[in-house]
Amino acid sequence: MKKLLSLFLSGAFLLSFSGAVTAQGMRESANFAEDREAVAEEVSSFDLFWPIVAGRTRGDSLYFLKPLKERLRELLIFNDFQKAEYSITMAEKRAVELEKLVNERDLGNAQSTLEDAQARWEQAGDRIKQLSESGERVVDLQNRYLDSLEKQRRLFVFLRSDVEGEVRSLLESAVDLIDDILSNE
Repeated sequence: MKKLLSLFLSGAFLLSFSGAVTAQGMRESANFAEDREAVAEEVSSFDLFWPIVAGRTRGDSLYFLKPLKERLRELLIFNDFQKAEYSITMAEKRAVELEKLVNERDLGNAQSTLEDAQARWEQAGDRIKQLSESGERVVDLQNRYLDSLEKQRRLFVFLRSDVEGEVRSLLESAVDLIDDILSNE
């Protein structure tokens, strides 16, 4: 009986706040239309790729451990579907690292990181294609791949709006490559 009473009181307590949440959501959606044009779209890797964080990037003294760990982890994945998923995740990781390097204006390491991301894009695309040709159902994986590329593209477009010169052309080449991949899918 005590359990039933506590369950009832807990439910009543939670329901008492649902009206406040709904009203707040309505206020936010009403303000959204007004604020949408006043604020430029800001994109962050945190919002796009959470829980992925940059961590160590090229140029850090212990960075060499990161690719070693990633290669070892990849060797322990035996399923091609999971390997494709891992390649997508590693491409996202490189995109987040690229954001950090661009913000630090570390062009040399940003270029190398972008090349790593591009290699992962190609790995994932090739694995998905092989899986599809072998008769595997890859619709969800293909959608995950395309969604990831679109998110990375959004991040790179946002980053290039804040930089000039070589860093900007680096980001433009990344966006162009993603556009090529997306147009072929």
